[in-house]
Amino acid sequence: MKSRYHNLTRNKVIHTASPFILEAKDFDKELYEPAVRGTVSVLEAVKKYNSDVKRIVITSSFASVPDFKKGNRPGHVYTEADWNPMTKEEARSAGPVAAYLVSKTLAERAAFDFVETEKVWKSPQSAHHFNLVFILAKFLNCDINTSHGIRPNRPSCGEH
Repeated sequence: MKSRYHNLTRNKVIHTASPFILEAKDFDKELYEPAVRGTVSVLEAVKKYNSDVKRIVITSSFASVPDFKKGNRPGHVYTEADWNPMTKEEARSAGPVAAYLVSKTLAERAAFDFVETEKVWKSPQSAHHFNLVFILAKFLNCDINTSHGIRPNRPSCGEH
């Protein structure tokens, strides 16, 4: 029996995972290294094993975009030139939420750098980054993770 996916092309990759641990203690080990390594390893695998891939989609977070020291910026249009400038050193004193923000920036920058230096795809535009603010969706199971835990007015298990 063939899979329902057997006719799909194999020339696109979507990368969605990154650690989101609000109780992290060792930011390098729990957030920075896995975020960067996870993102870059997907790109390395595509380069090494599947030259047919034409597009990479990386879901990141809006956390990698704004300069939080500037506060709310009504009317500001964020572009590729906007990056969260917080450093690892600043995050160490600010705590795990700040470290998560930095991890997203580091991972996204690493992806941009890889695409630019490795020249795997014809243009940097072949790698698409989506900087999501929030995702609302049905629970797939009853295991609540960090993202579900901070969701306001979340339904109890089994509700949709």
